[in-house]
Amino acid sequence: MNDIRLINSLRFYNYLCNLRNDLLVLHLQTEENKEKIVRGSQNVNLKDFSEKDFYQKTVKAIKNLTLQSQFRKCTLKKIILICEQDLLSDNNSVVIKVYSQLVKLNFPYVAFLRTPIAAFFEEFPFLQNSNTISQVIPYWQYPSIIIKNFLFLGGYQAQKTNIIVHSFDIQYILSVCERDDPDNTDELKNNGVVIKKFPILDIASFDILNYFEEICSFITKAKEKKKRILVHCQAGLSRSPTCVIAWLMKTKHWKYKKARKFVKRKRNIQPNKGFVKALKKWEIIQKNHNFSKK
Repeated sequence: MNDIRLINSLRFYNYLCNLRNDLLVLHLQTEENKEKIVRGSQNVNLKDFSEKDFYQKTVKAIKNLTLQSQFRKCTLKKIILICEQDLLSDNNSVVIKVYSQLVKLNFPYVAFLRTPIAAFFEEFPFLQNSNTISQVIPYWQYPSIIIKNFLFLGGYQAQKTNIIVHSFDIQYILSVCERDDPDNTDELKNNGVVIKKFPILDIASFDILNYFEEICSFITKAKEKKKRILVHCQAGLSRSPTCVIAWLMKTKHWKYKKARKFVKRKRNIQPNKGFVKALKKWEIIQKNHNFSKK
């Protein structure tokens, strides 16, 4: 089993949050964790495991996923297996059989969740079916964690839902979409949440470069005060990722490609062509600024 890839809980969580239609999540259950089922996953009980059952369940899951994602023209490419870390052993024939079945199905990418189930649910309780929060809020509405305990990236729903703001203990919110403020904005402000808004349009011709300095200053202010900040636009795909990338470039002195790669590892992002050009200009500005300081 040396060729099995391991991923940490944070990356797995962000796969789920980004509605990856090419992803199938299989939860390998044991008698001890059978009640801890991850939302959005297909469940395989190891106690009652048989190769036939596993194959049938996998094929059924693939068919369901294909039907759900046909309009997006996606094909299933990746499989994530969730199981306790002590199951990842050469002596565990059940897991080896599971992995063998996946290989037979010709999937190019198979990964196991590295973090134990208990630790995973402690960090992300809303992904657990038995949790009341998960029954109210779809897991994909939660923001992606770009920097743990500090920087969160998401869509409009992340600010709109009080439970999300409170569960992540977010004290600063940067909104970069043109939509009217959510109904809960005044309530959040009364509870001490600092909110700043820039009505940025998600069109290539919009001059987002002129906003970068103010955006970076606001995010840095939250960091200096050791507060958690949510940066969001409508869907968390173009405008807000662009702002986060700009901040990383300025504060970490990263080039555009490195900053984008860092964010893309945590969330599926698609800045429009105009924003990409703005970020590349921002890279030159930062380079000249850093050079002048020497």
